[in-house]
Order: sequence, then structure tokens, then C-alpha cells
Amino acid sequence: MTYLRALRPLQWTKNLVVFGAPLAAGVLNDPSAWPPLVMTVLAFCMMASAGYLVNDVHDREEDGHHPTKQHRPIASGEISVARAIKAAIVLGGLAVALAAATGRTAVVGVVAVYGCTTLLYTLTFRAIVGADLIVVALGFVLRAYAGAFAANVEASFIFILFILCGSVYVVAGKRLGEATELETLEISGRSTLAGYSEPALRLVMRVALVASIVAYAIWSVTKSVGAGSNLFILTPVMVIGALLRYHSLARVGRGTAPEKLFTSDHLIQLYGLVWLVIFALAVYR
Repeated sequence: MTYLRALRPLQWTKNLVVFGAPLAAGVLNDPSAWPPLVMTVLAFCMMASAGYLVNDVHDREEDGHHPTKQHRPIASGEISVARAIKAAIVLGGLAVALAAATGRTAVVGVVAVYGCTTLLYTLTFRAIVGADLIVVALGFVLRAYAGAFAANVEASFIFILFILCGSVYVVAGKRLGEATELETLEISGRSTLAGYSEPALRLVMRVALVASIVAYAIWSVTKSVGAGSNLFILTPVMVIGALLRYHSLARVGRGTAPEKLFTSDHLIQLYGLVWLVIFALAVYR
């Protein structure tokens, strides 16, 4: 159980982005599409967990002074640094093996790039204001591309733009929540947070929100014309509702852990469920 906590399984929900392009392309009703997609998701889960282990080793001293992060297995000493690094290496190797099992060379390349990017984020990019937002957002773009490669479908530019803008929006909300939390608890945190002002983060969120909505609206209209279904036009309503709901929670500092928010907030879940039903009817009926 200790090692499972260190792997942060709740974070694996982010890897559902892998199914984005295949869902939109209408290939999920093909049984042959599922094995490579499932292996791709598992590969990202393993690589992400390897990254979290490295991150926690890197941050163990800082986490030791945080009221909640001090209970993480590595920061608390439940898992030694040596064992954490060994586990990260094993998970990284397993991730590449799972990617290779898909039979798609491009998937192996994307998973490897994701792993390198995650490592560089921990060691370098997270300390650079602005770069930390972009690098985390690029992780979601890589997931989307990996899903497209695994299912052998095309991911349109406007779809990828929506993923990128939406990711920047969510990550900016996370940073706002972290900054608010540190200010409330009157403790110090990573130096990057000091480089962000609250107005700047709110501005980034607003710009990314508008860009996400515009990108998705254009994409849904394009899909509607291409598929000949007017149902696609209804989906932006659900997307806008979910984004605005997240905005209302993040602006008061509740965006610290978006994955917990998305798996606990019933309104966001309702928007997501209705979106999925309408989208599935439009693509697969």
C-alpha cells in the first residue's frame, strides 16, 4: 500500500486523454482498437508514476516541511531514496515495453519523449516561470498524439489546440490554488510560485479559457459538417459548463488538485457524462 500511494494512482485518470482522438474518430466500436489503446494508457500510467517517484525524491526535503506533503512515503522515510529510484527505473522500462507491445513505433517514441520531458520538468523546467505551465500542458498533448498513433487515426490541429489550451487553463488553476494554499498556511513553497502573481495567473486562466472554448467550438462545427450530425453542436454547451465550473472552484483556491476535483465534483461529472452521451450518439449511432 505504501508503494501504491507513492505511485499516485489517482493521477492515472489524466491518461484517459489517450482515448480522445480515437473516440472522436469513431473507432472505439472496433475491438481491434482496444488492445493497443489499453497498453498505451498503461504505458503512460507507469511512466507517470516513475516521474512522480523521481519528483518526490527531488522534493523530499521541501515536502518534509509541508503540512500534508510530509506524509508522502518518500518524504516521511517510508520508502528510501535508493528503492524509489530503482522502482522508477523499473517502471520506466515497463512503460517502454508496454508501448512497444502496441506494435506502433510512434507510440514508443511519444512515451519515451513524455518520460524525458517529465524528468526534465522535475530537474529544470518546473523552476522556470511560464515554462512549467507549458511543459505540463505538453504532457497532455503527447497523450493525445499517442492515442491517435495507437488507434492509427488522425488528430486534427484544432483538436490538439483545444487539448493544449485546456491543459494550460487547468494547470494555471492548479498554480493559483497552490499559491493560495501557501499564503493561507503561511509557509514557503517552490520558488516558481513566487514568480507568479495572482492577477497574472487569473489572466492566464481567462485567456486559456476563451481559447479553449473557441478551439472546441470550431472543432465541433467541423465535426458536425464532416459527420453530418447536428448533435455535435450541443457538445460545446457541456464543455463550457465544465470549464466554467472549474473556474468558479479554482478562483477560490480549490484547484490545487484538479484530479481530485474532477473525480469528486458531481456537477463537473454530470457535464462530462452528458457530453459523452451526446458525443457517442453523434459518432456511433
